[in-house]
Amino acid sequence: MIICLAQARSIKGDIPSNIKNHLSFIERAHRQDARLILFPELSISAYEPAIAQEVAMQTDDPRLDIFQSKADQYNMYIGIGIPTKHSSGIRISLILFQPDKPRYIYSKQMLHEDELPYFQAGQQAGHIQIDSLKLGFAICYESLQLEHFIKAKNDQCDLYVASVAKPQRGISKAIKHYNTVSKSYQTPILMANAIGYYDNFLSVGQTGAWNTDGALLASLNETDEGILLYDSSSQTASIESYQIVQAKLSDVDSIVDMYRQATARLREIGLNQWTDHYPNKNIIQKDIEQEQLFILKNNANILGAVTLNEEQEEKYKTIDWKYRDGKVLVIHRLVIHPDHQGLGFARILMDYSENVARKQQYSSIRLDAYSSNKQIIQFYSNRNFEHRGEIFFPERTEPFYAMEKAYK
Repeated sequence: MIICLAQARSIKGDIPSNIKNHLSFIERAHRQDARLILFPELSISAYEPAIAQEVAMQTDDPRLDIFQSKADQYNMYIGIGIPTKHSSGIRISLILFQPDKPRYIYSKQMLHEDELPYFQAGQQAGHIQIDSLKLGFAICYESLQLEHFIKAKNDQCDLYVASVAKPQRGISKAIKHYNTVSKSYQTPILMANAIGYYDNFLSVGQTGAWNTDGALLASLNETDEGILLYDSSSQTASIESYQIVQAKLSDVDSIVDMYRQATARLREIGLNQWTDHYPNKNIIQKDIEQEQLFILKNNANILGAVTLNEEQEEKYKTIDWKYRDGKVLVIHRLVIHPDHQGLGFARILMDYSENVARKQQYSSIRLDAYSSNKQIIQFYSNRNFEHRGEIFFPERTEPFYAMEKAYK
C-alpha cells in the first residue's frame, strides 16, 4: 500500500484556497497510486487557535463534500486537518474520507497546555483498518507522548501516523522520539508536517518516515511543499521527484512549445494574456543564455518555467512602488504546461522564486499579472503580493496589474 504524506502550506482562515491546494495534492497522490493521503494538523484552516471558533466546521459541512467525491472517484483515503464543532466545544480533528463509506473522525485527545483555552479534547480511539493494515493516528503534541503510542500498539496497530504542525524545536524532539519508539516497538512511524508561519511559530516541514529499525527512510526539506511516499509492503520511502534547474539551450524548443500550448489554453477560456509574438523563441533563448530561465522537471519532462532577474519593464517607472530601497527581484513569464496545471506546480515555482529572493537578500519582488486572469491575481494575492498600479502592453486590451511584495 502506498501512503502519501503531504507537506503543505496553508493560508490563515482561507478555507477555499486551502481546499484548492489540497485537491492539487490529491491529484498528484492519485498519479502515484496512493491508497491514503494525509495532510498536516489543521491543514484546511491553518494552525491558528485564535480563529478556531470562527472557522470551525460541522463534520458534514458541504464544503468538504468534494473530498468524499475524490475518495470515491480514486478509491483513496483522504485525511485532512480541521477544527470541528462539538457539543463540548471546538476540537482539533482529522477527518478521514473513506471510499464509498462514511467519513471517519479522530479528534486530538492530548492537548498541549497552550491549546486548552481554545480546544476540547476528543475521546474516540484513533485507529482504522485500511486493507491489511491497521493504522493508529496521532495529532502533533500527542505523538510525542509515549502513552499515546502504547495505546495504539495495544490496539494492534501496524503503523503509527502523525499529522503535525511543528517548529524546529518540536521537530528536533519528534525526530529523536520517533527514532527511539519505532525501534523499541518495531513499528513504522510516519509524520506529515506543515510549512509556513502559523500562530506564533514557523512550521519547518521535514515530513518523514521511520522504519522498524528506527531509521529515517526519507524526509522532505524545511521550506518547500512536497510529497513523501511510503510503501508499506517494502517499508521503503521516496520523495516525489521534481527538481528545478537552469534551462539549457537544448530545452528551448520544448519550452517554446509549452508557452504556445499555454497561450492556446488561455485563449480557450477567453484570456488574451499572451500573443502570437510574446513570449517568443528569441526572448526565451536570451533568458537561457543569460542563465535566468528556470524549469520545473519530472525526469525528462518539463512541467513549468519562470524567468528571474532584475530587469524591470520601462512601464514600471510609472508605478508608485512602495518598496524602493535595496535590490529588486523581478518575476517574468511564469508558466505551467497545460497537461500539468492544477497540481500545485505554480506554487512550487513561486516557492523557489521567493527562496531565491531570501537567499540573495532582495528587498522586494515585483511582477505584472493580466488583470482579466482572476485566478492568477488571486494566486499572487494569497502570497501577499500587493496591487500597486496598472500598465498596458501591445495587443492586449485589458491592463496588467503591477504587483509587489516586500522580502527583507
